[in-house]
Amino acid sequence: MKLNNRVLFVLIGGTGCRLGALTDRRIREEICGVDGTAFQRLRPGAQRYELPACIQFVYIDINLGDLAKVREWSVPDPRHVSAADATAHHTGLVTSAAAYPELADNLRLHAGPETESWLPPPIGEPYVTPLWRGAGQFPTIAQAVVYEILATGPQAAVGRLKEAIDRLASPQAASDLHRMAGAAATGDASAVDVFVGFSVAGGTGCGLFLAYLHLIAELFSRTTLKPMIYPLVLLPSAFEEGLGGGRAADLNAARALLELFRLIDRQNRGTSVRSLRSDGAGAPADAQADGDDDPPGLWLPGLGQVRMRPGLAQSAFLFSRPQGISP
Repeated sequence: MKLNNRVLFVLIGGTGCRLGALTDRRIREEICGVDGTAFQRLRPGAQRYELPACIQFVYIDINLGDLAKVREWSVPDPRHVSAADATAHHTGLVTSAAAYPELADNLRLHAGPETESWLPPPIGEPYVTPLWRGAGQFPTIAQAVVYEILATGPQAAVGRLKEAIDRLASPQAASDLHRMAGAAATGDASAVDVFVGFSVAGGTGCGLFLAYLHLIAELFSRTTLKPMIYPLVLLPSAFEEGLGGGRAADLNAARALLELFRLIDRQNRGTSVRSLRSDGAGAPADAQADGDDDPPGLWLPGLGQVRMRPGLAQSAFLFSRPQGISP
């Protein structure tokens, strides 16, 4: 297996994390071989089944139970979990609120300007508790969780993601990339292929993907690396009704895909932002790109307006159930 670019996988939600663990394991088989020693011959001192530092995985979920299983899924034997930890970073999004109504009240008090456009009023809101078990197929709950975490300090939401990006920028990653590319190395040595995997049927993937696409772009803008971002999107048809599919999944997907397509359209148009406002804690209502009805960036608590530079995410890959395949 040859690599010409650094690679970052960011996996969001239960389905995204399972997708990532299977991808991780498959890449590990290709690079490390059946007995886990193939990469050791390229880099003496590497652990058995350890991947090159130029490949990093970031797993993000609200369901802490599912997230804990990912470490063992990505290696052929639990004894080699430490090898997986060398290139994997796990972010469990833990809120201080016990239930969603409490979480929503906290946001209304502390992050009102950033949430007033999407946070519903208290009447009829879902009573989901405990939140560490997941978003219950409600994207608003997942979005509320990450906004509350960002409002109290971004480290808990992006600390492990930043750690993965820092490792990709390290001399070890550059050295491992040279080993993997071999004599036929081509391309820009600072290029990074970023694959963001999630499902638009459930709550966590739908509620988090837009914020994390912007956060990924923001963190890379602080480095000399040059990312290209590719969303990998699992559609509701991959799930049986009652087992993640059905009408609720279709409604979630409709809204999520609309947001994704608008973002990609903007990325390909390269709309410039001529506002001279500085970033701040509040989101002004008139923050617009010239001649466009869409906001030029995403307002996040504690970070202000986070913009993605045009051309970072020019396409997405949508996966439905293959014809004739049963779940």
